[in-house]
Amino acid sequence: MGHNAKDLRTLTASALAELVGGELDGPADLVIRGVDTLQSAGREMVSFIISDAYADQWAGADAGVALVSCGIKVPGHDAGSRALVHVDDAELAMNTVLNFFAPEPDWPEVGVHPTAMIDAAATIGGGVRIGASVIVGAGAVIGDGVVLAAGVQIGRGARIGDATIIGAQSVIGRECVLGMRCQLQPFVSIGADGFGYRPNADGSALEKVPQNGTVHIGDDVDLGAHTCVDRGKFGATSIGDGSKLDNMVQVAHNVRIGRNCVIAAQAGMAGSVQVGDWAQIGAQAGIADHLRIGEGARVGAKTGVMRDVEAGTSVLGTPAFEDRIFLRQLSCLRKLPKFMAMHRSQSR
Repeated sequence: MGHNAKDLRTLTASALAELVGGELDGPADLVIRGVDTLQSAGREMVSFIISDAYADQWAGADAGVALVSCGIKVPGHDAGSRALVHVDDAELAMNTVLNFFAPEPDWPEVGVHPTAMIDAAATIGGGVRIGASVIVGAGAVIGDGVVLAAGVQIGRGARIGDATIIGAQSVIGRECVLGMRCQLQPFVSIGADGFGYRPNADGSALEKVPQNGTVHIGDDVDLGAHTCVDRGKFGATSIGDGSKLDNMVQVAHNVRIGRNCVIAAQAGMAGSVQVGDWAQIGAQAGIADHLRIGEGARVGAKTGVMRDVEAGTSVLGTPAFEDRIFLRQLSCLRKLPKFMAMHRSQSR
C-alpha cells in the first residue's frame, strides 16, 4: 500500500519552531515525524506542555520535542539531547502542527461520480467532489468546491455554499440553506420535520402539526455525526456563523442559535429556544421549549434548563441553578449526614 505525501512529512526542531513562531531550546536537527501525547510519544514525535503537571512529566517522557506555553518551567530538561519550543499558547500551536501532519482527506475525486443522480434543474459549481450514490434534487444549488461524500441527499431547492463539506449519508432537506465552509460529519440530518403533534378535534388521536419552514445555517458551522437540525414549523430554524455542534445534538423546530456557540454531544434544545452568541452548552444538557440562553452563558453537562439563563452566567443541576448556588447546595448535602448525627447525639 502506498503513502500519500503527508504520510511522509517530517520536520526538524528548528523548522517546527519556525512553523509555530516559537523559541527553540535544544538541538535544531532533531527529526519529527508525527504528534502524540506526552505519555505515548516516541523520540521522533512532538507533544505539548500546557501546565506544571505536564512539565513535571517531561524528564521521564520519551518525546524528542515538546511545545511549551510561555511561563511554564520544565524541570529536568536536557537541551543537549531533546528540544523544547516555547510559544505563547502550546495548545493553539499544536493545532498548526496537527494540520501539518494531517492525512489527506478521504474525499471523492474531483467531478461527479457516475452513480450520482443530479437533477437537470440543479446548479453545480466548479471544482466539486460528488461521490457515489449522491442525489441532488431539482433547483438545488451546489457552490464551488463543495464536497458531497457517498450517499448524501440534497433536497429540491436546497443551497450549499462554497467549500462546504458534507459527510457520508447526510441528508439536507428541501429549501434548506448551508453557508460557506461548513463541515458536516456523516449521518447529519438537516431539515427533517420538527416534532409537533396536537390532540385532534374529538380528542381521539394525535394530529401532526405541519412543518412548513426551513433551516438556515451560516458560514463556518461544524456539525457532528448524527446531529439533527429540524425545520421550522414556519420561518426558519437557524444556526449562526462559526458555531460548532458535537455529535448527536438535537436542534428542534424554530430554534435560533447565535454565532460562535459551542454545543457538546447529546445536548438537546426544544422548540423555539434562543441561544445567544458565544454561549456554551455541555454534554447531555436539556433546554425546555421557548427559553432563552443569554449571550456568553454557560450551561453545564447534564443540566436541565427550565427557565431563561441570563447573559454571562453559568448554570448547573436539574432544575438549573447558578453554578455557585448549585455547588453550595451540593456542599451542604455532603455535610448533612454529619450534621444529622451531631443533632441526634445532642438531642439524647
